[in-house]
Formats: sequence, structure tokens, C-alpha cells
Amino acid sequence: MTGAPIAVIAGASGFVGTALVAAFAEDGYEVRTIGRRSPASWSDPASIAQTIEGADVLVNLAGKSVNCRYTDANRNEILRSRVETTRALRTAVAAAEHPPRVWLNASTATIYRHSMRPAEHREPRRAGERVLGGCRHQLGAGVLRGRPAEHAARGAPHGHRAR
Repeated sequence: MTGAPIAVIAGASGFVGTALVAAFAEDGYEVRTIGRRSPASWSDPASIAQTIEGADVLVNLAGKSVNCRYTDANRNEILRSRVETTRALRTAVAAAEHPPRVWLNASTATIYRHSMRPAEHREPRRAGERVLGGCRHQLGAGVLRGRPAEHAARGAPHGHRAR
């Protein structure tokens, strides 16, 4: 223990996670990670709890990459992977003696309709149109609803939440 603030990044091996790990480390944080290739893995709830204990910040980026074909199997795995990892984190945070003060969940960046048409040929957005309504196969909208719902399930655990 260094006395430095602690940041926990779940899903730290992806594009955004790698950048966050570097940024937190550069800012003087002790960085802990949770993921498939981390000391704390999703198959070991005790390691997740130990990693979260005493953290100042928890950032959850975990889940299957959306950089894939949106087959039924991939869409189901994208949603399942986000909901189950959020559930594991919520359980650990709720049980922590010293939980993170801030918990940020980032579900997806795919909230816009998928289109291969050039931007100048797309239909203009109508007044009052909801961005979530145009998601391809409603995947982005489902992910945006699924993870926050699990995040808030059974009341908020300790600390502040940001979505």
C-alpha cells in the first residue's frame, strides 16, 4: 500500500481501459484491474472484493467488444457480459467495508443508428426524435438500459454513482 489514491478499472485491457490505466497511473494513483487477464478475475468474487476494498474510484468498462457482427449470439453476449460484470461489482461494493467513493459505468458508445450511407445522404433528425430509437437492432439502447438497471438494483450501495 503506497498511500496513493486507488483507482480500480474493470475491463482495463480495451482501448479506453488502457488509456485510463495510463492516465490514472500518471496522476499518481495506484491502479488495480479486474478482468479476464487481471489478478482479479470475474470467476473469483473474493478477488474482486479484495481489489475494490479501499478504492477511491471504480470504473467499469467490462464487456464483450461491440466491434463484431450483430448476430443474435453476439448481441446476447454483449448485453450479458455487461450486466453480469456490473452485478459482480455491485455485490462487491455493497459488501465492502470501505467502498469506492465514485463508481462510473460506461456501457457502450454505440447509441447511434448503424448506417453505411454517407453523412450527407442520411435523413435529417426530426424534432423530438430520440437518439436511442435509431439503434441498430436496439442493441445500444438495450445495453444502455441493462447495465444501469443492474447498477441500481436493490438500492444504491455505498458512495456515489455516475453513469
